[in-house]
Amino acid sequence: MRRPTILDRLDRLDRLDRDPLLAPAAAQLRGLDLLARPPRIGVPMALFQGRHDKAAPPELGAQLAARLGADVIWFDESAHQPHEEEPARFRQELLRFVTSAGQGATSKVV
Repeated sequence: MRRPTILDRLDRLDRLDRDPLLAPAAAQLRGLDLLARPPRIGVPMALFQGRHDKAAPPELGAQLAARLGADVIWFDESAHQPHEEEPARFRQELLRFVTSAGQGATSKVV
């Protein structure tokens, strides 16, 4: 049996409006902006973002990071899974972030 892909999941989300049981809930959620009032998180954060991500487009990743005050660590050769598509660099950047976060570094874009 094939595992569902991100695109399969997105397709299912589009079908919520057609499901008589789920359509009312989908209507209530439409336009909901979970980051209208960003959460206050008192620890350094990082977003590891692939430049070719179709499931979570880079523009949205950059907006999310800006609203949260998080680092953005870009992966130029990756889509949605930089930990699998650029594993050596991912490990390097993760260690760099964790080490700098432990020393009280402020967020920056890499």
